[in-house]
Amino acid sequence: MVKFDRPHAVLYCHWGDDWLRGSETALLTLLDHLDQNRFNPIVWTNCGPLASETQARSIPTILNEFQIYFQWSSPQFNPKEYWLKARRACQILSNHRISIVHANSAAPCQWLVPACLFMRRPIISALHAIYLRRDRIVLGAHFATRIVGVSNAVVAPFLRDGVNPGIISVIENAVDCQRLRKTSLLNRPEILSTGFKGVTIVAIGALVYTKGFDILIEAAKQLGETALPFRVLIIGDGDERPCLEALAGSAPIHFLGWRKDAHAIAAEYADILVLPSRQESFGLVCLEAACFGIPSVAAKVGGIPEHVIDGKTGLLFPPEDAAALAQMLNQIITDAELRRRLGEEARNQALSKFAPARFVERFELLYESLLAQPQKIPFAPISRVAACLRAKVP
Repeated sequence: MVKFDRPHAVLYCHWGDDWLRGSETALLTLLDHLDQNRFNPIVWTNCGPLASETQARSIPTILNEFQIYFQWSSPQFNPKEYWLKARRACQILSNHRISIVHANSAAPCQWLVPACLFMRRPIISALHAIYLRRDRIVLGAHFATRIVGVSNAVVAPFLRDGVNPGIISVIENAVDCQRLRKTSLLNRPEILSTGFKGVTIVAIGALVYTKGFDILIEAAKQLGETALPFRVLIIGDGDERPCLEALAGSAPIHFLGWRKDAHAIAAEYADILVLPSRQESFGLVCLEAACFGIPSVAAKVGGIPEHVIDGKTGLLFPPEDAAALAQMLNQIITDAELRRRLGEEARNQALSKFAPARFVERFELLYESLLAQPQKIPFAPISRVAACLRAKVP
Protein backbone atom coordinates (compact mmCIF):
# COMPACT_ATOMS: atom_id res chain seq x y z
CA MET A 1 0.00 0.00 0.00
CA VAL A 2 1.36 3.40 -1.04
CA LYS A 3 1.16 6.24 1.48
CA PHE A 4 0.19 9.65 0.12
CA ASP A 5 0.95 13.11 1.49
CA ARG A 6 -2.73 13.90 1.05
CA PRO A 7 -5.84 11.98 0.01
CA HIS A 8 -6.38 11.95 -3.75
CA ALA A 9 -9.81 12.99 -5.01
CA VAL A 10 -11.57 10.43 -7.20
CA LEU A 11 -14.57 11.46 -9.30
CA TYR A 12 -17.14 8.66 -9.62
CA CYS A 13 -19.44 9.44 -12.52
CA HIS A 14 -22.52 7.24 -12.84
CA TRP A 15 -25.13 7.30 -15.58
CA GLY A 16 -28.23 5.23 -14.90
CA ASP A 17 -31.97 5.01 -14.58
CA ASP A 18 -34.00 6.06 -11.55
CA TRP A 19 -33.33 2.97 -9.44
CA LEU A 20 -30.72 1.11 -7.39
CA ARG A 21 -29.69 -2.13 -9.05
CA GLY A 22 -26.48 -3.96 -9.92
CA SER A 23 -24.13 -1.18 -11.03
CA GLU A 24 -25.40 1.21 -8.36
CA THR A 25 -25.04 -1.45 -5.66
CA ALA A 26 -21.48 -2.21 -6.81
CA LEU A 27 -20.54 1.47 -6.64
CA LEU A 28 -22.02 1.87 -3.17
CA THR A 29 -20.10 -1.18 -1.97
CA LEU A 30 -16.88 0.36 -3.28
CA LEU A 31 -17.62 3.72 -1.63
CA ASP A 32 -18.56 2.08 1.69
CA HIS A 33 -15.22 0.31 1.96
CA LEU A 34 -12.88 2.78 0.22
CA ASP A 35 -9.96 4.00 2.34
CA GLN A 36 -10.98 7.65 2.57
CA ASN A 37 -7.70 8.53 4.27
CA ARG A 38 -6.12 7.90 0.87
CA PHE A 39 -8.95 8.52 -1.61
CA ASN A 40 -11.65 11.19 -1.31
CA PRO A 41 -14.75 10.27 -3.36
CA ILE A 42 -16.89 12.81 -5.23
CA VAL A 43 -19.97 11.50 -7.05
CA TRP A 44 -21.48 13.00 -10.21
CA THR A 45 -24.67 11.29 -11.36
CA ASN A 46 -28.07 11.63 -12.96
CA CYS A 47 -29.54 8.91 -10.71
CA GLY A 48 -31.63 10.38 -7.89
CA PRO A 49 -31.74 7.25 -5.70
CA LEU A 50 -27.96 6.88 -5.94
CA ALA A 51 -27.48 10.58 -5.10
CA SER A 52 -29.67 10.14 -2.02
CA GLU A 53 -27.53 7.20 -0.86
CA THR A 54 -24.21 8.99 -1.37
CA GLN A 55 -25.46 12.18 0.28
CA ALA A 56 -26.59 10.11 3.28
CA ARG A 57 -22.98 8.90 3.50
CA SER A 58 -21.74 12.55 3.52
CA ILE A 59 -20.06 12.08 0.14
CA PRO A 60 -19.98 15.27 -1.98
CA THR A 61 -22.55 14.64 -4.70
CA ILE A 62 -23.49 16.48 -7.88
CA LEU A 63 -26.88 15.59 -9.38
CA ASN A 64 -27.35 16.61 -13.03
CA GLU A 65 -29.32 15.46 -16.04
CA PHE A 66 -27.16 13.55 -18.54
CA GLN A 67 -27.73 13.11 -22.26
CA ILE A 68 -26.20 10.33 -24.34
CA TYR A 69 -25.88 10.75 -28.11
CA PHE A 70 -25.57 8.45 -31.14
CA GLN A 71 -27.53 5.53 -29.71
CA TRP A 72 -30.71 4.13 -31.27
CA SER A 73 -33.11 6.14 -29.12
CA SER A 74 -30.93 9.22 -28.63
CA PRO A 75 -31.99 12.71 -29.73
CA GLN A 76 -30.12 14.44 -32.55
CA PHE A 77 -26.60 15.41 -31.58
CA ASN A 78 -26.44 18.90 -30.09
CA PRO A 79 -22.85 20.20 -30.33
CA LYS A 80 -23.52 23.09 -27.93
CA GLU A 81 -25.00 20.88 -25.21
CA TYR A 82 -22.21 18.34 -25.64
CA TRP A 83 -19.57 21.05 -25.35
CA LEU A 84 -21.23 22.43 -22.23
CA LYS A 85 -21.22 18.96 -20.63
CA ALA A 86 -17.53 18.43 -21.43
CA ARG A 87 -16.74 21.91 -20.10
CA ARG A 88 -18.73 21.15 -16.95
CA ALA A 89 -16.60 18.03 -16.52
CA CYS A 90 -13.43 20.12 -16.79
CA GLN A 91 -14.76 22.51 -14.16
CA ILE A 92 -15.49 19.65 -11.76
CA LEU A 93 -12.02 18.17 -12.32
CA SER A 94 -10.46 21.53 -11.57
CA ASN A 95 -12.68 22.70 -8.70
CA HIS A 96 -12.42 19.41 -6.79
CA ARG A 97 -8.76 18.81 -7.66
CA ILE A 98 -9.63 15.42 -9.12
CA SER A 99 -6.72 13.02 -9.57
CA ILE A 100 -8.59 10.06 -11.11
CA VAL A 101 -11.92 9.70 -12.93
CA HIS A 102 -13.90 6.48 -12.43
CA ALA A 103 -16.75 6.16 -14.95
CA ASN A 104 -19.19 3.61 -13.53
CA SER A 105 -20.29 2.48 -17.00
CA ALA A 106 -19.28 3.26 -20.57
CA ALA A 107 -21.87 6.05 -20.99
CA PRO A 108 -20.07 8.88 -19.11
CA CYS A 109 -16.95 8.27 -21.23
CA GLN A 110 -18.73 10.09 -24.05
CA TRP A 111 -18.07 13.47 -22.41
CA LEU A 112 -15.47 12.55 -19.78
CA VAL A 113 -12.82 11.27 -22.20
CA PRO A 114 -12.28 14.63 -23.94
CA ALA A 115 -12.34 16.40 -20.57
CA CYS A 116 -9.75 14.01 -19.14
CA LEU A 117 -7.60 14.34 -22.25
CA PHE A 118 -7.66 18.14 -21.97
CA MET A 119 -7.08 18.15 -18.19
CA ARG A 120 -4.50 15.33 -18.29
CA ARG A 121 -6.35 13.02 -15.93
CA PRO A 122 -6.52 9.22 -16.17
CA ILE A 123 -9.99 7.74 -16.65
CA ILE A 124 -11.19 4.25 -15.78
CA SER A 125 -14.17 2.82 -17.62
CA ALA A 126 -15.72 0.36 -15.14
CA LEU A 127 -18.16 -1.77 -17.13
CA HIS A 128 -21.18 -3.62 -15.74
CA ALA A 129 -22.78 -4.64 -19.04
CA ILE A 130 -21.93 -6.41 -22.29
CA TYR A 131 -21.88 -3.65 -24.90
CA LEU A 132 -22.62 -4.04 -28.58
CA ARG A 133 -20.01 -2.80 -31.05
CA ARG A 134 -21.98 0.36 -31.90
CA ASP A 135 -22.18 1.31 -28.22
CA ARG A 136 -18.51 0.52 -27.59
CA ILE A 137 -17.64 3.00 -30.33
CA VAL A 138 -20.10 5.87 -29.84
CA LEU A 139 -19.68 5.96 -26.07
CA GLY A 140 -15.92 6.23 -26.40
CA ALA A 141 -15.02 3.44 -23.99
CA HIS A 142 -12.05 2.45 -26.19
CA PHE A 143 -10.34 5.71 -25.27
CA ALA A 144 -10.33 5.17 -21.51
CA THR A 145 -6.96 4.92 -19.80
CA ARG A 146 -8.03 1.59 -18.30
CA ILE A 147 -11.01 -0.67 -19.03
CA VAL A 148 -12.31 -2.78 -16.13
CA GLY A 149 -15.10 -5.32 -16.52
CA VAL A 150 -17.04 -7.23 -13.89
CA SER A 151 -16.48 -10.47 -15.82
CA ASN A 152 -14.51 -11.92 -18.70
CA ALA A 153 -17.72 -11.86 -20.71
CA VAL A 154 -17.81 -8.06 -20.40
CA VAL A 155 -14.23 -7.40 -21.53
CA ALA A 156 -14.08 -10.06 -24.28
CA PRO A 157 -15.61 -7.77 -26.97
CA PHE A 158 -12.92 -5.12 -26.32
CA LEU A 159 -10.19 -7.72 -26.76
CA ARG A 160 -11.80 -8.73 -30.06
CA ASP A 161 -11.76 -5.04 -31.05
CA GLY A 162 -7.98 -5.07 -30.71
CA VAL A 163 -7.68 -3.12 -27.47
CA ASN A 164 -4.31 -3.63 -25.78
CA PRO A 165 -4.82 -6.41 -23.17
CA GLY A 166 -2.44 -4.49 -20.91
CA ILE A 167 -5.07 -1.82 -20.22
CA ILE A 168 -7.90 -4.33 -19.64
CA SER A 169 -8.64 -6.11 -16.37
CA VAL A 170 -11.45 -7.96 -14.65
CA ILE A 171 -12.56 -6.99 -11.15
CA GLU A 172 -15.55 -9.09 -10.15
CA ASN A 173 -18.36 -7.52 -8.18
CA ALA A 174 -18.33 -7.93 -4.42
CA VAL A 175 -21.20 -8.76 -2.12
CA ASP A 176 -21.48 -7.21 1.33
CA CYS A 177 -23.06 -10.10 3.23
CA GLN A 178 -22.84 -8.27 6.53
CA ARG A 179 -24.88 -5.35 5.17
CA LEU A 180 -27.43 -7.60 3.50
CA ARG A 181 -28.03 -9.55 6.70
CA LYS A 182 -29.06 -6.32 8.41
CA THR A 183 -31.95 -5.73 5.98
CA SER A 184 -35.40 -6.24 7.43
CA LEU A 185 -38.86 -6.93 6.07
CA LEU A 186 -40.78 -3.68 5.54
CA ASN A 187 -44.16 -5.35 5.42
CA ARG A 188 -45.38 -8.87 4.80
CA PRO A 189 -47.22 -9.43 1.51
CA GLU A 190 -50.53 -11.20 2.01
CA ILE A 191 -49.44 -14.21 -0.03
CA LEU A 192 -46.61 -14.77 2.47
CA SER A 193 -48.89 -14.71 5.48
CA THR A 194 -50.22 -18.19 4.78
CA GLY A 195 -48.59 -21.26 6.34
CA PHE A 196 -47.02 -22.62 3.15
CA LYS A 197 -45.09 -25.86 3.78
CA GLY A 198 -43.45 -26.46 0.43
CA VAL A 199 -40.41 -25.10 -1.47
CA THR A 200 -40.26 -21.41 -2.39
CA ILE A 201 -38.49 -20.31 -5.56
CA VAL A 202 -37.58 -16.61 -5.77
CA ALA A 203 -36.59 -14.58 -8.83
CA ILE A 204 -35.54 -10.93 -8.58
CA GLY A 205 -35.07 -8.39 -11.36
CA ALA A 206 -36.59 -6.04 -13.89
CA LEU A 207 -39.48 -7.58 -15.81
CA VAL A 208 -37.90 -7.10 -19.23
CA TYR A 209 -37.22 -9.52 -22.10
CA THR A 210 -33.49 -9.98 -21.42
CA LYS A 211 -34.16 -11.21 -17.87
CA GLY A 212 -36.04 -14.26 -19.22
CA PHE A 213 -38.87 -14.45 -16.68
CA ASP A 214 -41.07 -16.02 -19.35
CA ILE A 215 -38.63 -18.95 -19.41
CA LEU A 216 -39.04 -19.42 -15.66
CA ILE A 217 -42.83 -19.27 -15.96
CA GLU A 218 -42.86 -21.88 -18.74
CA ALA A 219 -40.60 -24.12 -16.65
CA ALA A 220 -42.85 -23.76 -13.60
CA LYS A 221 -45.88 -24.70 -15.70
CA GLN A 222 -44.04 -27.77 -17.03
CA LEU A 223 -43.22 -28.87 -13.49
CA GLY A 224 -46.85 -29.57 -12.70
CA GLU A 225 -47.07 -31.83 -9.66
CA THR A 226 -43.84 -32.54 -7.76
CA ALA A 227 -43.12 -34.62 -4.68
CA LEU A 228 -43.19 -31.37 -2.72
CA PRO A 229 -45.50 -28.43 -3.37
CA PHE A 230 -43.71 -25.34 -4.69
CA ARG A 231 -44.42 -21.69 -5.40
CA VAL A 232 -42.60 -18.99 -7.35
CA LEU A 233 -42.22 -15.42 -6.04
CA ILE A 234 -41.22 -12.88 -8.68
CA ILE A 235 -39.90 -9.63 -7.19
CA GLY A 236 -39.61 -6.84 -9.72
CA ASP A 237 -41.52 -4.68 -12.14
CA GLY A 238 -41.32 -3.61 -15.75
CA ASP A 239 -43.08 -3.31 -19.08
CA GLU A 240 -43.53 -7.06 -19.49
CA ARG A 241 -45.44 -7.60 -16.25
CA PRO A 242 -48.95 -7.77 -17.81
CA CYS A 243 -47.80 -10.31 -20.41
CA LEU A 244 -45.98 -12.37 -17.79
CA GLU A 245 -49.00 -12.42 -15.49
CA ALA A 246 -51.16 -13.60 -18.38
CA LEU A 247 -48.60 -16.28 -19.24
CA ALA A 248 -48.51 -17.50 -15.63
CA GLY A 249 -52.25 -18.19 -15.63
CA SER A 250 -53.22 -20.39 -12.70
CA ALA A 251 -49.68 -21.66 -11.97
CA PRO A 252 -48.40 -21.08 -8.40
CA ILE A 253 -46.57 -17.90 -9.43
CA HIS A 254 -46.95 -14.67 -7.46
CA PHE A 255 -45.85 -11.20 -8.59
CA LEU A 256 -44.81 -9.03 -5.64
CA GLY A 257 -43.76 -5.95 -7.63
CA TRP A 258 -40.54 -4.09 -6.96
CA ARG A 259 -39.62 -4.05 -3.28
CA LYS A 260 -36.78 -2.38 -1.41
CA ASP A 261 -36.79 -5.33 0.99
CA ALA A 262 -36.28 -7.95 -1.73
CA HIS A 263 -33.24 -9.37 0.07
CA ALA A 264 -35.16 -9.67 3.35
CA ILE A 265 -37.94 -11.57 1.56
CA ALA A 266 -35.38 -13.91 -0.01
CA ALA A 267 -33.62 -14.44 3.33
CA GLU A 268 -36.84 -15.37 5.12
CA TYR A 269 -38.69 -17.36 2.46
CA ALA A 270 -36.46 -18.49 -0.43
CA ASP A 271 -35.22 -22.04 -0.77
CA ILE A 272 -33.95 -21.52 -4.33
CA LEU A 273 -33.06 -18.45 -6.43
CA VAL A 274 -33.59 -18.62 -10.19
CA LEU A 275 -31.86 -16.32 -12.69
CA PRO A 276 -33.20 -17.25 -16.16
CA SER A 277 -31.56 -14.36 -18.08
CA ARG A 278 -30.99 -14.32 -21.81
CA GLN A 279 -28.06 -11.96 -21.26
CA GLU A 280 -26.23 -11.21 -18.03
CA SER A 281 -22.90 -9.48 -17.48
CA PHE A 282 -22.39 -10.87 -13.97
CA GLY A 283 -25.55 -11.88 -12.07
CA LEU A 284 -24.96 -10.18 -8.72
CA VAL A 285 -28.31 -11.40 -7.39
CA CYS A 286 -26.89 -14.94 -7.21
CA LEU A 287 -24.11 -13.79 -4.90
CA GLU A 288 -26.59 -11.83 -2.81
CA ALA A 289 -28.70 -14.96 -2.40
CA ALA A 290 -25.56 -16.92 -1.51
CA CYS A 291 -25.06 -14.67 1.54
CA PHE A 292 -28.12 -16.38 3.02
CA GLY A 293 -27.09 -19.88 1.93
CA ILE A 294 -29.63 -19.88 -0.92
CA PRO A 295 -28.48 -21.88 -3.99
CA SER A 296 -29.02 -20.55 -7.50
CA VAL A 297 -30.34 -22.18 -10.63
CA ALA A 298 -29.19 -19.91 -13.45
CA ALA A 299 -28.81 -19.73 -17.20
CA LYS A 300 -25.35 -20.56 -18.51
CA VAL A 301 -24.89 -17.20 -20.18
CA GLY A 302 -22.60 -14.15 -19.98
CA GLY A 303 -20.69 -13.80 -16.74
CA ILE A 304 -22.89 -16.10 -14.65
CA PRO A 305 -20.76 -19.28 -15.08
CA GLU A 306 -17.75 -17.36 -13.77
CA HIS A 307 -19.13 -17.51 -10.23
CA VAL A 308 -22.08 -19.94 -10.28
CA ILE A 309 -20.14 -23.20 -10.48
CA ASP A 310 -22.38 -25.94 -11.86
CA GLY A 311 -22.90 -28.70 -9.32
CA LYS A 312 -20.88 -26.91 -6.65
CA THR A 313 -22.41 -23.49 -5.84
CA GLY A 314 -25.51 -23.83 -8.01
CA LEU A 315 -26.94 -25.41 -11.13
CA LEU A 316 -26.65 -24.08 -14.69
CA PHE A 317 -29.09 -24.72 -17.53
CA PRO A 318 -28.80 -23.90 -21.25
CA PRO A 319 -30.22 -20.42 -21.97
CA GLU A 320 -33.74 -20.28 -23.40
CA ASP A 321 -34.35 -23.92 -22.43
CA ALA A 322 -37.46 -24.02 -20.23
CA ALA A 323 -37.56 -27.83 -20.30
CA ALA A 324 -34.00 -28.08 -18.95
CA LEU A 325 -34.83 -25.52 -16.27
CA ALA A 326 -37.93 -27.49 -15.27
CA GLN A 327 -35.85 -30.67 -15.00
CA MET A 328 -33.28 -28.95 -12.76
CA LEU A 329 -35.95 -27.37 -10.61
CA ASN A 330 -37.60 -30.75 -10.13
CA GLN A 331 -34.24 -32.18 -9.06
CA ILE A 332 -33.46 -29.45 -6.52
CA ILE A 333 -37.03 -29.16 -5.20
CA THR A 334 -37.09 -32.84 -4.31
CA ASP A 335 -33.55 -33.01 -2.90
CA ALA A 336 -33.19 -31.02 0.34
CA GLU A 337 -29.62 -32.24 0.86
CA LEU A 338 -28.62 -30.92 -2.58
CA ARG A 339 -30.11 -27.52 -1.72
CA ARG A 340 -28.24 -27.45 1.58
CA ARG A 341 -24.90 -28.46 0.04
CA LEU A 342 -25.08 -26.02 -2.87
CA GLY A 343 -26.22 -23.19 -0.59
CA GLU A 344 -23.40 -23.80 1.88
CA GLU A 345 -20.75 -23.84 -0.85
CA ALA A 346 -22.23 -20.68 -2.40
CA ARG A 347 -22.13 -18.88 0.96
CA ASN A 348 -18.53 -19.92 1.59
CA GLN A 349 -17.51 -18.64 -1.85
CA ALA A 350 -19.33 -15.33 -1.36
CA LEU A 351 -17.62 -14.73 1.97
CA SER A 352 -14.14 -15.54 0.68
CA LYS A 353 -13.71 -14.82 -3.01
CA PHE A 354 -16.26 -12.00 -3.30
CA ALA A 355 -15.72 -10.14 -0.02
CA PRO A 356 -15.75 -6.29 -0.29
CA ALA A 357 -12.19 -5.97 1.07
CA ARG A 358 -10.74 -7.88 -1.88
CA PHE A 359 -12.87 -5.96 -4.40
CA VAL A 360 -11.89 -2.54 -3.01
CA GLU A 361 -8.22 -3.45 -2.68
CA ARG A 362 -8.02 -4.25 -6.39
CA PHE A 363 -9.48 -0.86 -7.33
CA GLU A 364 -7.18 0.93 -4.89
CA LEU A 365 -4.17 -0.82 -6.41
CA LEU A 366 -5.37 0.29 -9.84
CA TYR A 367 -5.67 3.89 -8.61
CA GLU A 368 -2.13 3.69 -7.19
CA SER A 369 -0.72 2.45 -10.50
CA LEU A 370 -2.36 5.34 -12.38
CA LEU A 371 -1.15 7.91 -9.87
CA ALA A 372 2.38 6.61 -10.26
CA GLN A 373 2.38 7.91 -13.86
CA PRO A 374 -0.24 10.69 -13.93
CA GLN A 375 1.13 12.36 -17.07
CA LYS A 376 1.30 9.18 -19.13
CA ILE A 377 -2.25 8.49 -20.29
CA PRO A 378 -2.40 5.83 -23.05
CA PHE A 379 -5.48 6.92 -24.98
CA ALA A 380 -6.41 4.53 -27.75
CA PRO A 381 -5.46 5.49 -31.31
CA ILE A 382 -8.10 6.26 -33.92
CA SER A 383 -6.87 3.26 -35.90
CA ARG A 384 -8.27 0.94 -33.20
CA VAL A 385 -11.78 2.30 -33.70
CA ALA A 386 -11.36 1.99 -37.47
CA ALA A 387 -10.41 -1.67 -37.02
CA CYS A 388 -13.45 -2.17 -34.79
CA LEU A 389 -15.70 -0.68 -37.48
CA ARG A 390 -14.32 -3.13 -40.03
CA ALA A 391 -14.64 -6.15 -37.74
CA LYS A 392 -17.49 -8.59 -38.33
CA VAL A 393 -18.22 -9.16 -34.65
CA PRO A 394 -21.07 -7.81 -32.49
